[in-house]
Amino acid sequence: MSQISHARRGKEPSACGSAIRVLITKELN
Repeated sequence: MSQISHARRGKEPSACGSAIRVLITKELN
């Protein structure tokens, strides 16, 4: 289980970061 979660994080970290950033920017604006 830990290996799968780790692989997922390393596969698409920018996607999660971008989504969170969009939400934060929308809330700030």
